[in-house]
Amino acid sequence: MNTFQLVLVILAAAALAGGMFFWRRRLQEKRHEALQQLAGELRWSFSPERDDSLLAGMSNFRLCAHGRSKHFTNCLRGSGDNAGTALFDYAYTVGGGKEQHTYRQTVLSLKVGGRTLPRFCLRPEHVWDRVEAFFGHKDIEFETHPDFSKKYSLRGDDEYQIRNFFGERMIAFIESMPGVSMEADGSTIILYRHRKLLKPEEIRAFMEIGSRLSALLRQ
Repeated sequence: MNTFQLVLVILAAAALAGGMFFWRRRLQEKRHEALQQLAGELRWSFSPERDDSLLAGMSNFRLCAHGRSKHFTNCLRGSGDNAGTALFDYAYTVGGGKEQHTYRQTVLSLKVGGRTLPRFCLRPEHVWDRVEAFFGHKDIEFETHPDFSKKYSLRGDDEYQIRNFFGERMIAFIESMPGVSMEADGSTIILYRHRKLLKPEEIRAFMEIGSRLSALLRQ
């Protein structure tokens, strides 16, 4: 490769990198615009900026136990009857070098008044859960609901309280929304789809899941 060809390759690579940068930036701007519009329709507040204040309240959740460079953006906060409800994008980085990857996902957080929730993590079961079970990290299983126990990994500190929380109606609710993970700690419960950043047009339906869960917890 002569000098002229080398220069062409460098210029092409630079143009490609620049194009990808502006493409990603435009996607972010379009997401901000769509979420801003949604917040206005719901009469919620919206901030696209990074909000590190959320990290302290999320530190006890398994979702935030892994990775580095954790940050929260695009936060919608409810008002009125929805005060204490928030939806935001959460990102974290794992690996390094060529194996480094940043995952982004949408999280819905609900504050539950009038009761204390047991600490637990429920998520669709995958192969790694079986490996952990082999080394003694057992799931909480329900003999009366074998399909539920087969599909989901459920772990927590107080098995008795967790079993009381997961009654017939709660199990039926979870089975009606496959692929959703749920965690609770004290007065906060969060919902998310593992490593999935929801599109703006998917967020209303996800919020409806949160509304149904809130209604169920008030019963």
